[in-house]
Amino acid sequence: VAALRAATSAAHVVRIARLAHEGHGVGTLACGREILVPGSLPGEEVRVLVPPAPRRPHEGSPPGDGPRRSNPPAAMGRLLEVLAASPARVEPACGLFNTCGGCQLQHMPYAAQLSWKHEVIADLFRNLVPATAIRATIPSPVTLHYRSKLTPHYQRRRGSDEQIAIGFDAIDSRRVVDVPQCPLAMETINRSLGASRQRARLAAPASRNGASLLLRASVVPDAAGEEMGAASGRQQAGSGSTGHSAATGGQPVPPASDSDRRDPSLRAAKSAGCDVEPSSEVFEDVLGRTYGTITSHRALAREYVGPTRFSFVAGEFFQANPFILPALVRHILDEARAGGATHLVDAYCGVGLFAVSASPHFVQCVGVEVSKPAVELARRNARDNAATNCEFFSTSAENVFAACPSIGTWDPARVAAILDPPRAGCSPAFLRHLLALRPARIVYCACDPATQARDVAVLVGQGYAVHAIQPFDLFPQTRHIENVVTLTRISPGEHPLDS
Repeated sequence: VAALRAATSAAHVVRIARLAHEGHGVGTLACGREILVPGSLPGEEVRVLVPPAPRRPHEGSPPGDGPRRSNPPAAMGRLLEVLAASPARVEPACGLFNTCGGCQLQHMPYAAQLSWKHEVIADLFRNLVPATAIRATIPSPVTLHYRSKLTPHYQRRRGSDEQIAIGFDAIDSRRVVDVPQCPLAMETINRSLGASRQRARLAAPASRNGASLLLRASVVPDAAGEEMGAASGRQQAGSGSTGHSAATGGQPVPPASDSDRRDPSLRAAKSAGCDVEPSSEVFEDVLGRTYGTITSHRALAREYVGPTRFSFVAGEFFQANPFILPALVRHILDEARAGGATHLVDAYCGVGLFAVSASPHFVQCVGVEVSKPAVELARRNARDNAATNCEFFSTSAENVFAACPSIGTWDPARVAAILDPPRAGCSPAFLRHLLALRPARIVYCACDPATQARDVAVLVGQGYAVHAIQPFDLFPQTRHIENVVTLTRISPGEHPLDS
């Protein structure tokens, strides 16, 4: 072990064999230890700085006094130089790539990113379906400037003369990398980022523990303000620690400022309850809508998914790539209704994205969400879109069947369930209740395919078969994958892939 530590405390030349699921290259040192190398590609020869192997508690003890481990865990190396580059390597769009930890794949051509994400899904589901059953990754129509939410942060200030870094964690440490602009963020966010960073630096001396900023792109109503009504006071009360005032909360709109008079879209946004940054430069994006920037965590943001409009709290969860979101929702709804389902359960429903979008295609839609404010907004979104067949309940997902007893009267052969849980996946209690309901189809959308594969294995073991697996690239240039698995209930003796 001492020899291993000495061998790994300096720079080494390593050949990269593959990419790990984290998006880092994987190589092997001469001593046999695996090394993860961010910013490298398969086939490349790189010079990498390798940290020393950690000393284990039992080292130096007599034989038999402690557990022995022949293979130490993989180390995280630091790329010093690419000695022999892959022909596939491209120039990253960001000068901070491989310093900032926000992106992992900017050095890969986009087609190669899509293929690699397909391989990751195939690897995670290899024990459930053949790789040929996994469809090609759906690409994002926009691969840069697609993110509608950015949350840079800064750490506690150590010295009075220190210029604080505002950005994201470094790729190899918890150190914050200063990020003046982000090529993944929508243009309206980048145009507002400078002012937000300046305000944060002014506020930093009063912050003991650092803070996070919020910049959320939000659709601005037309100049007449006719598309959206004023938000309720409960939904709009307060403001974020680094933001401007929230929307008016049903109170009289204040007199228009000079910036409001110059831009009627901003004036309309305020009157409609949208806390759009007054100094932001709104712009017409490729979706044909005008976006502005919100910096208050508790303000109400707006987004369209196809013809359906949604309101949500700016600091809370809502999918952050509006360019591909309509395709994701369309696929999930097509899969849910493909078997002739007439009733829908939308578990982990948030502000009602799937249930409200699905309402024209189902007799009844029931959504459940543990967050009461999100459920209030789901009900509002249903009203705003005339989705009168939607009901929403504030309870944990496993309690949906108790909260809405009418679900028990539905014909399981006509029921579809959409699951969109947090990164941790579904709870065992929820899966037990879901299996008791026995819906004909389950459409499972996940931002963490590893926990999704775990849950799908449970369902497959209890009478369901994987019908389709469709990855979506909601997060170009990063390792993250949104994956949708469709399962169908099968009869005893039926072949899993026949359904």
